[in-house]
Amino acid sequence: LLSIFLTIIIYQNKRKSIGLSLSNEQLMRELKKRMQYEKELKLSEEKFSKLFYSAPLPITYIRLFDRTVFDVNKAFEMIFGFGKESVLGKTTY
Repeated sequence: LLSIFLTIIIYQNKRKSIGLSLSNEQLMRELKKRMQYEKELKLSEEKFSKLFYSAPLPITYIRLFDRTVFDVNKAFEMIFGFGKESVLGKTTY
């Protein structure tokens, strides 16, 4: 009876160990995916930033809910004559 009990305990421990191993492998895959997504997001943000700030047309970054201005590009400042500091945080109303 004791040998059956020990066999069951050993079997359960091996099962847990295998389950943990699989969980660790899955976590590593998910971590690698997340790191790749973050790398792609950073690259995308850099591209957007370059496009936003170097565009020859005026661009304003506004929150639609309350129309608060978060950012403007150089073309906006030059064409409309408002400095970035004077419009940031203000609404378009």
